[in-house]
Amino acid sequence: MQEVNEPVNVERAPEAPAPAERAGVAPSQAASDADEKRTRMSWLMVGAGAAIALGSLLPWATSPVGNASGMSVYLGWLTLFGGIALGLYGYQGLRKDDPIVRHHGWAITAVSVSIVVTVTTFGAVEDLSDLGGVVNIGAGLYMALIASLFAIWPLVQLRKDGKLREAAANRQEVSAMASQIAGQAPSTPAQAERVQAPAAERVQAPAAEQVQSPAGWYADPTSRHQRRYFDGATWTEHVVDEETRATDPIG
Repeated sequence: MQEVNEPVNVERAPEAPAPAERAGVAPSQAASDADEKRTRMSWLMVGAGAAIALGSLLPWATSPVGNASGMSVYLGWLTLFGGIALGLYGYQGLRKDDPIVRHHGWAITAVSVSIVVTVTTFGAVEDLSDLGGVVNIGAGLYMALIASLFAIWPLVQLRKDGKLREAAANRQEVSAMASQIAGQAPSTPAQAERVQAPAAERVQAPAAEQVQSPAGWYADPTSRHQRRYFDGATWTEHVVDEETRATDPIG
């Protein structure tokens, strides 16, 4: 193995600050604000779902001879189930440990179906009102339509929050794996070569091979850099990437 130069103490460039730090907000405060916002949006979604479901039970059309609720036709059943689904979606959002990403699909479907049904029915009842003047749009249809349109806002906010939480969880998992790998780094260059060798060549080294390697620059056993300095006993914090030297503790 060829050695490079003697290690030079060069301060490692500081890592870029997190988005919350760049904005002057402590990470804990940013997380608390995100939790509060998610709670508000979740309750708004629960309320919108309840309003859609209640509107499905109230009159969608009124006339001198009687009223017709959404339950009088199958369309009202669609909005009823859609409202219940959105209420459950909002309830899941109250659980901070659940990114609710897996629920976004059917929540979007529920909102879309409720909007299409209420808008279509609204137009049909309005056409009947224009023809005879005896059929009017009921309060239940107004409620279901407005609640369906309003549900778009908390849905978008919860979906964005879920994506951010899922990405943060993935970053933590990758960081934990990297720390575990770093903690299991080979203790000598000879061991590093044996770890990187094909499986068929990974055999127990003979006693002569277990002699301590001389001090020098070798391939970084953590794979974070090109070379790391071995002082003859342990890996040091001195690393080099092309022409750039820095320090990076192996632990």
